[in-house]
Amino acid sequence: MNARSAIERRLQICGVILIAGLLVEGICLLWSRPLAFVVLAGFGGGLIAAGVLYFLYSLLVVEREGRAANSPAGNEK
Repeated sequence: MNARSAIERRLQICGVILIAGLLVEGICLLWSRPLAFVVLAGFGGGLIAAGVLYFLYSLLVVEREGRAANSPAGNEK
């Protein structure tokens, strides 16, 4: 698997997580109970934070994998 398809797959996963977080927050805006804020801040915010963190992690991992693939076999660190 090359680096381009790996980053595309990881970005798709990030997008799904972020969309799920936005859907949870959108549903919570329609729900007028005190528990709605807890779900909005806890679950919706957690999904959005997880999506953003996984996106940043994906950038680091793919960059590292790309460098390892481009380096000569004897020069790996």
